[in-house]
Amino acid sequence: MFMTLLQAVTALVLIIACVNVANLLLARGATRTREIALRLAIGASRGRIIRQLLVESALLAAAGAAAGLLIASAGSAALAGLIETRAGGPDGDIAFLDVAPNLRIVIATIVAAVLTTLGFGIAPAWRASATAPGTAASPARAAESSGRVGGWLIVAQVSLSLVVIFGAGLFTRSLQSLRALDRGFEPGRVLLAGVDPTRAELPSGGLVAFNQSLLRQAEALPGVRAASLAVMTPLQGGGMSQPMTVNGVSTGLNEIYFNFIASRYFDIVGTPIVMGRDLAESDDAAAPLVAIVNEAFVRKYLDGLEPLGQRMRMHPFFTKTDMTIVGVVKDAVYESLRVPAPPTLYASYLQLIGRPMNLVLDARGPISALTSALHATIQPRVPAAPLRIRTLASQLDNHLFEERLLAMLSAIFGALALGLAAVGLYGLMSFGVATRTREIGVRLALGARPWRVTRSVLAGALRMVAIGVMIGVPLAWLASRLIGRLVFGVQPTDSLALGASIAILVGVGLVAAALPARRAAHLNPVTAIHVE
Repeated sequence: MFMTLLQAVTALVLIIACVNVANLLLARGATRTREIALRLAIGASRGRIIRQLLVESALLAAAGAAAGLLIASAGSAALAGLIETRAGGPDGDIAFLDVAPNLRIVIATIVAAVLTTLGFGIAPAWRASATAPGTAASPARAAESSGRVGGWLIVAQVSLSLVVIFGAGLFTRSLQSLRALDRGFEPGRVLLAGVDPTRAELPSGGLVAFNQSLLRQAEALPGVRAASLAVMTPLQGGGMSQPMTVNGVSTGLNEIYFNFIASRYFDIVGTPIVMGRDLAESDDAAAPLVAIVNEAFVRKYLDGLEPLGQRMRMHPFFTKTDMTIVGVVKDAVYESLRVPAPPTLYASYLQLIGRPMNLVLDARGPISALTSALHATIQPRVPAAPLRIRTLASQLDNHLFEERLLAMLSAIFGALALGLAAVGLYGLMSFGVATRTREIGVRLALGARPWRVTRSVLAGALRMVAIGVMIGVPLAWLASRLIGRLVFGVQPTDSLALGASIAILVGVGLVAAALPARRAAHLNPVTAIHVE
């Protein structure tokens, strides 16, 4: 879905660019009306005129394709750099992406250039070749006709640009909603370090003791305020869930997520305990089994009951003895920010046979110094397993990577679409002012105020933008329905994003038309009346 969406947005921007070029070719053809009429009058065939104009369009497309390949090479390298560093932290995951230009990319670019030349160059060429020889003495009518067609092309550009800009606004607001979401934890200066001790030669049942010693070593490092352990950390990816029995009643097909942690875990990650107590070092294999649950667990399975003291049994880890609930914590996201926190159980790692754990550290010193200390202290104990160190903040950013990339790319495409629409509108208004120079001069000579001329030009631009917006709004709403499941915390028909998109388009349209309008208002009437 992600790649399909990017391809669709790319196609939209390509169409906007092609419409823009077609508009400029129409205007150029109108200004060459006399030349083409004279050539037809002295015997040139219509087919020859069309071929010449298509060759000119092909040269323009070839130059654009060559420049595009250069820009794409640099841009894709920058994008690849962003993707390759997607997992932050000193030892984050690295995703390698080959963006070197290859034959397929070059061929695809050439094919796109040829198709756009034929598709959007033949209509202006055909229209220009239809010039009657008698038009050589009076090209104004052809220019007026081209202006009308160009106006509708501007309307098409504005409507398509509104779709792209509105999509960019939705993705930006979605990313903001995800960042502002109450996650139930605070990344702060939490440092995570994971290692697989199963590669070390440990005695049978020695994994718990290994984890304990690992925790003691981490606590003694300079710059560590507090240390804990956890099998799963927030948004790590993946999860653990099992059916359970609560007060003798099976949860059935509903699986409860769980995690094994050490004491102080909630204090370090910033998840408050709302009832009862934290797990303690005394909750070991010799003590009764205890657990902490989150508020979602209480709402779903203990509604109306006092949570503390309730009993449950988890399969397959603890099958013979019930666990007693000793605390309740605030809901915290588990696998995804897009999914509400599921019913979750937290048990003591000391009461487990043993699993690989992540160190969870509250870092108060420089992250780089603490990272070096972890490598020097812990890596020698398991030389065959690389130590993976990252921050909880970077883990959150990695989880939002696709959303950040989508928001960034859609914003870039939106800016391109907006720029193309502005260039097209500016070109058409400049062409209109140039073809109406004598008319404007006469009006000014007869006493018309310059501000009225300016208003007339701006009103024409706003009329095209308004029609484009009216057509673009239903198109944008239809497109938003298709991307509805990709956005979070915002309605596909979000009025704020739509209003901002319309305001941006109108503002850019006014700016694009302002210079031609100013030029028209400051024409010298005498010079304008005598213009050929």
